[in-house]
Amino acid sequence: MPGPYGSRANPVRLDPFQQIIGVHWRPTLFAARLNVVLAVTIGGENGPGFGPPFTEAFSHASMTDGTYSYVDDKPLAGFVEFSGGTWRARPSEGIIQSGAPALPGPYSYGLWQWQGINQFGGKEPFLRLGPGDEGTALATPVPDHPDQRFTDGFAGNIILRAQGFVPGGPYESPFGGPGSKWATPQTTGSPLFTPVIQDAESGSVSVSGMTIEVTGKSYAAIGSKVISTEDTGEFWVLFKRETTTS
Repeated sequence: MPGPYGSRANPVRLDPFQQIIGVHWRPTLFAARLNVVLAVTIGGENGPGFGPPFTEAFSHASMTDGTYSYVDDKPLAGFVEFSGGTWRARPSEGIIQSGAPALPGPYSYGLWQWQGINQFGGKEPFLRLGPGDEGTALATPVPDHPDQRFTDGFAGNIILRAQGFVPGGPYESPFGGPGSKWATPQTTGSPLFTPVIQDAESGSVSVSGMTIEVTGKSYAAIGSKVISTEDTGEFWVLFKRETTTS
């Protein structure tokens, strides 16, 4: 597909003697990522503890609540515009965002239910993005993922992942008496007692109704795509310029 017209490579020809090379067409499509972060509160004992040196899944503090929020109260980040058949970065300055979806949570937990800090190779709680009802695939590729396509669905899942503690504990070891606080061990595999990461909570969000305004023009969400990874992933929202009728 040729580049945008109105450039030196593709001038707009008015007649055999005149051409325009400085035209800047407003893009029809924009995309951006949901900008969600997880904060946790720590309860119970805190700081390093003791335990057999062969154990990796050791923690001495637990999570008592987990809360999602938007970074700097901005639900979207990483704006790009579709120009010349490719995605190009677009500064967020001057882009007005509205219609942010309500985030799930906050969630509350008892002491020694879920690990709250990273100790000896364990994992701190983190959020993971998962697809929802994706709907029908669209023709538009996802930024940075040319093999993926947006869909006309709007739903996605935000999952709180964490490492649980031994049921009935806390124990000094998975087979010992009361003492230090041990995270849930995996009793098979190599090495033994490696941390087991689980879904603590899962909630759905919908980006339906989100809009952005760019240089006085309104763009409405027409689809989305969640790119899942082992850790966080990306939740992309696709916007199309709204047309007005007289």
